[in-house]
Amino acid sequence: MNQASLNEILYEQLEKQFLIIRDEIYIPLFKRYADELEMYRKGESAMMDGTNLEEEIGDKATDITIINPYSNFIDTYPVRENDCIIYLKNELRSCLFDPDVLPQLIKSGAMEIGYDWYFHYDSGINLFKQDLDFPIIAEPRYLYRELPPGHYTGFAKGPDFSGVWPDCAALIDEADQEHPLLELGYELMNYYQYQSRLFLHKAFKEMDDAGEFSMIEKRPFPIYIAEHDCEEMTLYVL
Repeated sequence: MNQASLNEILYEQLEKQFLIIRDEIYIPLFKRYADELEMYRKGESAMMDGTNLEEEIGDKATDITIINPYSNFIDTYPVRENDCIIYLKNELRSCLFDPDVLPQLIKSGAMEIGYDWYFHYDSGINLFKQDLDFPIIAEPRYLYRELPPGHYTGFAKGPDFSGVWPDCAALIDEADQEHPLLELGYELMNYYQYQSRLFLHKAFKEMDDAGEFSMIEKRPFPIYIAEHDCEEMTLYVL
């Protein structure tokens, strides 16, 4: 399989992950409450018992006018894809082409971008040894289980995601207090994190097509992505 076809498949997998989260966020709140009520009645919910709990959930489960604050936020404050890709390309250039990092990158065989908790916005880049076989991970799994001990060869500062992850802290605090049973804030953060993976893929592709990584002789050169301590996916392959 050639590089272009492989990257098309990887993008489809990244997009699939994002669309699953997007579709979950857009589920109406009354439907979510109806599902919670059904689980509660079956004894499958971890919710605490209370004399008014079923009535409260039942009222919200029938209120089709209740607004989903998370999907409303996404629709009200759209993220501009082209601006995000330009931003991420500049971030990648700043991180990878730093005089102290570039020589390490050239001597590496793969790299991984690992991002931190949403509102920290920072990330790091792990550089891997060149003489290893690296798997293509289309569905999330732990990479370290497939590599020998001591597979790292360097570390660098990664992209700052503040330019592509909207500040939704106030919304999450307010909405999670109003709808504590649903715990939807994590889904919203995942929405923007997984969306940024799509933007990163396109940023790498545009830089790759422009020859900005021509100095990397070891090919294929996989680029992985993950939240810290979570499963990796292959983001792009040079």
